[in-house]
Amino acid sequence: CQRRVHGGIAVVEVRPVEPFSMSDEPDFVSKIRKQQLKKQKAEKYGQRFKQSWLEANQRHLKVDSAEKVLDLVAKERKAEEKIMGIKGLRDPDGDDENPNSKKQKITHYVTSIDELRQKQIYESILKESLKGFVSLSTNHGDLNLELYCYRAPKTCENFIGLCKKGYYDGVRFHRIVKGVLIQGGDPTGSGRGGQSFWGEAFADEITPSNVLSHAERGILSMANTGANTNKSQFFITLGPASNLDGRHTIFGKVVGGIAALETMEIVPTNVLQQPQQPIVITGTKVFLDPYEQLAKARAEAPAASKVVEDRDNPYLQHRFAPKKKKK
Repeated sequence: CQRRVHGGIAVVEVRPVEPFSMSDEPDFVSKIRKQQLKKQKAEKYGQRFKQSWLEANQRHLKVDSAEKVLDLVAKERKAEEKIMGIKGLRDPDGDDENPNSKKQKITHYVTSIDELRQKQIYESILKESLKGFVSLSTNHGDLNLELYCYRAPKTCENFIGLCKKGYYDGVRFHRIVKGVLIQGGDPTGSGRGGQSFWGEAFADEITPSNVLSHAERGILSMANTGANTNKSQFFITLGPASNLDGRHTIFGKVVGGIAALETMEIVPTNVLQQPQQPIVITGTKVFLDPYEQLAKARAEAPAASKVVEDRDNPYLQHRFAPKKKKK
């Protein structure tokens, strides 16, 4: 048995090369150029972002140099990681496994510093049992409200903040349940709208230590659509409503204007419990804001007194702990 191999025949055609034009550059060259330009833009943007980040925090933290900003951020970051368990945060010029998430991490970190300072103010309010006082002017008369800041600090801060920026001006009470409650705080008037002072819903402040009850007329409480969905809507009880206990955060009480509350209650309603005559908040006035007072006092306090306050603050004890000597 023999095997025959055929060599085959090949034909090669040669054509003259046409002159090359930059407009007709191959696709791969165009892609490389685009990638280089994209990298240059990213580096330029990163430098601009770092500079703007430093300038913004220099104003926010009230320091006179970018180096002090980075030093303060590094100290606060260590405190935050110890207290709040937040890990993996880096300086703006550090390495990061995911560069695209750097801006998000820095924004979250700056917010966390604000939250830490907010907790310090809340602790002072709880320690001193501070209250707030607000007046709601309506077309049926004024409602004077005492706010339990020491019981529900975040809820009261939300309500005071919304009042101060005029959020409730022109807003109607959109629901009346006869003998139970009157509800308002929704700019849309539908009962499904509204935003908190910070823009997002915040958690309930219902704890064993907050033993308040909807057991009487004139209790001020937050309306919600479920657990931890507080925004801007609130209600005032028109009678005992203990079935609402544990489901809604109580943060105040009507201490003046009961006559106005009575005239609101007798307004006729339709089958959807909507008042057939408008009940409108025409304006708000904040008589006492403990949050602003504490923030100003802290800002105006001399550096020595701030150190004393920090030593007494459990969230900052680690700053004054003795340092371990390196071997």
